[in-house]
Amino acid sequence: MTISAYPSASPISTSTLQLKKLNLCLQHTTLEPISAIHPHLLDILRITHPTLLLRISKAFYDDLIPKLYETLLLDKNNITGILKGIDLTALFDRKRDCLGLVKRLTISDIRVLGEILKVIHKDRSGSNTGNNLESGRILSKPVFPNLETLHLPFNLLKSLNDITITSNQISSIDNHEEEEDNDKKIQECSYVFSHLIRTKTIMLDFAEELDTDLYWSFDLTLLNLLEDIPKTNSSTKIWINTILPKDRPEKGYIPHNLSLKSEVHFQDHNDVNNDSLQKGRENENLNESKAKVIRDHYDVHTSRDKFPNINYYVDDVGGIKEELHKMVDLQIRVDEKLFLDQGDGGLLRLEE
Repeated sequence: MTISAYPSASPISTSTLQLKKLNLCLQHTTLEPISAIHPHLLDILRITHPTLLLRISKAFYDDLIPKLYETLLLDKNNITGILKGIDLTALFDRKRDCLGLVKRLTISDIRVLGEILKVIHKDRSGSNTGNNLESGRILSKPVFPNLETLHLPFNLLKSLNDITITSNQISSIDNHEEEEDNDKKIQECSYVFSHLIRTKTIMLDFAEELDTDLYWSFDLTLLNLLEDIPKTNSSTKIWINTILPKDRPEKGYIPHNLSLKSEVHFQDHNDVNNDSLQKGRENENLNESKAKVIRDHYDVHTSRDKFPNINYYVDDVGGIKEELHKMVDLQIRVDEKLFLDQGDGGLLRLEE
């Protein structure tokens, strides 16, 4: 039997036939039959997978970007990627414009502040110009210029406060080099808040109980961090969430030395007592404690030559005033503004 040197043409494989049939089908397939529900499908994708639509067209991009950047949480895992490529000096910069759309920002890690600060230490070519604040001042346009709310959670405030405590401990043992290093960290963080972030409201979240021995350090930390903000944005206000200690609610913490108009909001503990009689007694005791905390805080607040306006939001204005009247009966001085109605400039406001 003779074997040909040239094999005969092999039959078309099954997979090749299937592929040809698929291509033929695709040539005659359009989305026209479901055109009526196209808007609904796009609405679903806007909610579930908005980033998939960004590259379809400029119209989709312009529509979705404001929503995607409206609320932003910055932590140690995402901050590098979010700030990558930003150029504050360029005439047009897409990343800078996107961050300008952020309205609600939460900073959950102290390392985020350091990464934000690095932005002003880079020139147009992207090289680092050093860690001297002065070297970056010419580039210090706000990274986040249009915030409605800047939320500083308790874990961040605690990390910042740890720097203050460490600096104080170092100072007591005359270690000037480390003391200067810690002071520099606080100064840099302060610069971020006063120059690189513009916001209408700063929310300080003290929703965890504090040791009373730490009150002084938190007061000093917040003073150092926020005292320069009025120089760059005097309209910023502070929103303070605080919680009264369960064991000694009359020792609740409200920061002193506030440099901006402030609101104080009392947050309840998560556990709720369903016994109406017992709950009524607890509310009465809480009113007494809140009244004492408010009275004592406002007394210190107004002891300065200049002090910003402050309001205290409570869920029982009448009950608080009743407790304040009891103090007056005991010859304890209570500022008259704590008795005025809201319409007359009173400081007590109903929590909604």
